[in-house]
Amino acid sequence: MSRRLAQRSLRTERTARVLFAAAVVVLGVRGLVALAAIRSAMSEARWIDHTLMIEKRLALASSDIWEFEASRGPPVADRGDPTSRVEAARIAIDGLLKEWA
Repeated sequence: MSRRLAQRSLRTERTARVLFAAAVVVLGVRGLVALAAIRSAMSEARWIDHTLMIEKRLALASSDIWEFEASRGPPVADRGDPTSRVEAARIAIDGLLKEWA
């Protein structure tokens, strides 16, 4: 009877070890999946920030273009030379485009 009890105890101990190892493996796999999800979310957040930055810069460039278009018309003494306004707008837009590169 003592032998049977020892075998049963050994079997129970093996079962407990196997279940513990399985639980460790499952937790490890879940941890890796969670880590991958966090990295993916961080990458998506970077792209969102980048997109918002580009939209802001495009809005600034568009504003410069609209301002230039609004200032066109017959030359008036206080407006200066239209060619210099065109050149100033071109330089401003080129500067924005170089920042984006």
